[in-house]
Amino acid sequence: MSDATTVLLIDDDPQYREYYAQRLHSSLANYDVVEAATGRSGLDTCARQPIDCVVLEIDLPDMSGFEVLAKLVPRTYRPEIAVVVLTRLPNRFLLDLAMKNGARAAFQKTVGIGDLLEESILKAIATVQRLHGLVS
Repeated sequence: MSDATTVLLIDDDPQYREYYAQRLHSSLANYDVVEAATGRSGLDTCARQPIDCVVLEIDLPDMSGFEVLAKLVPRTYRPEIAVVVLTRLPNRFLLDLAMKNGARAAFQKTVGIGDLLEESILKAIATVQRLHGLVS
């Protein structure tokens, strides 16, 4: 069993995916970063392999990121997977809505947000594990 933390980046912008994947790899060597350009391919990836955390763009070409979030976190009070929303959409309401619908953190993509991403991912994973009694 691998000790790597597997993070799935779902974003249709390859530059964002590459940037955040590089940030995660440089922060911690034990990140395994998987990428998906659409909501459907991201959901398929989650069905095929264990994912510790999904970093999700709300504005996707094939479906709303909220649809993806609802499928990943059908029970907001007891999520099976940690989700962090990181979106280009400049609407605070959408970030609040993402949190109410099961995201563990939600941010607008801005300069410097990469510094918060690793911390947010680790906190999100720890919260989900604690809810399932996997850590104390």
